[in-house]
Amino acid sequence: MSGFEVVVVQEPISYLNLLPTLESSLSFFSLNERPNFYPDLVQQDLSEVAESFPDSLVYFSIPPDYLGNKVTSYGGYMQYSLIVIHDDDDDGSELSGADVILRGNDIIAYYHSLEQPSSSEEFTATLRMTEHNFRTAAGTQLQREQFMMLLYGLDAVLIRANYWSNSEDARLFNVSMEVPSVIWPGVEARQALSVELCQCPGNYEGLSCERCADGFYRAQRGPYGGYCVPCQCNGHSDTCDKETGRCINCRHNTVGDHCDMCAPGFHGKATQGTPYDCLICACPLPSITNNFAESCDVTDDGISIQCKCREGYFGVRCERCSSGYYGQPEVLGDTCKPCECNYNINPADPYGCDDITGRCLSCLNNTYGDKCERCAPGYYGDAIESKNCESKLPILLSCLQDITREDTDTVDINTTTQLF
Repeated sequence: MSGFEVVVVQEPISYLNLLPTLESSLSFFSLNERPNFYPDLVQQDLSEVAESFPDSLVYFSIPPDYLGNKVTSYGGYMQYSLIVIHDDDDDGSELSGADVILRGNDIIAYYHSLEQPSSSEEFTATLRMTEHNFRTAAGTQLQREQFMMLLYGLDAVLIRANYWSNSEDARLFNVSMEVPSVIWPGVEARQALSVELCQCPGNYEGLSCERCADGFYRAQRGPYGGYCVPCQCNGHSDTCDKETGRCINCRHNTVGDHCDMCAPGFHGKATQGTPYDCLICACPLPSITNNFAESCDVTDDGISIQCKCREGYFGVRCERCSSGYYGQPEVLGDTCKPCECNYNINPADPYGCDDITGRCLSCLNNTYGDKCERCAPGYYGDAIESKNCESKLPILLSCLQDITREDTDTVDINTTTQLF
């Protein structure tokens, strides 16, 4: 029974002239104390509700995994069991309100049971999922089309938890909603006579034609959530998101919500509707392996081309490597790669490394070598990690001074010895 929530529900004001679309809203407030979950039931302490939310109605909220398209549950039965406990020593007042609330596609439906639970006794409610058992906020009966639309986008099922202002505890269990199956489950099963099986037009599917078929999406116009209209993918995709219309798996080197742009490295007009709308940029070669352009502009006669090169490439046709890179873009299969100089060159220096071989030419940080991997002659340290190549000259001078001082001391001693 995990996944349930318990919320305080503020019902909308009943409008005298309620629109047929029944666009209303519910306000939810969470309780400070979370419910307790057990394998077969969910339990909620209600002792603080009267103080925090006086005379308010509290509901168990069905987990989202059990919501969504429930059109096939039309005519079936919803059942639940409930135990509500109130304080017998406190003269609380009885609360009135809907026992079950359904919401979907901005439509809210209320079910009022003729029976009410008694304190500390198990109460089981069974209701049939048809429009005849539900009312609007204004108290009018729903139409079948409205109830089907609600079930199609069911996003909330609320089961009442408190019936008195002094309620202390509520326990919900055995919650179920019937759904039909095409597989015969056994002799105890009954036919789902209320579930319709419609012959749908080509742009619809589902038992009640409630969904858009593949290749169609729901437009924001028309009755019952909108018409199902063809995907607008410019001939480069057969499918799209059935709610947003965003094209899926664009082909023919196209991209975009409607496959209306050429992919990076291709040029043309993607909206012409042919497989050849977007052609590869010859930057520098008309090959996937040697096309290094983000985009390109080609003259109408196809002779001149101006490429917008990716990082690491340079030239009108991306035929050369940029500073800090090496390779031969015009050789099939070759690419421009970063020069491997152990970060001891200036990558913006065009003479930092050979743009074909990658040999490092202008090593910095007192380094040298084909990869600037060693300290230059006359320097010592770590050229790769620490990059602390320092000159040996101060050490040599210090050593020379020490040697000179020792020689001087020796001469003085010898001279003194000769005088004696």
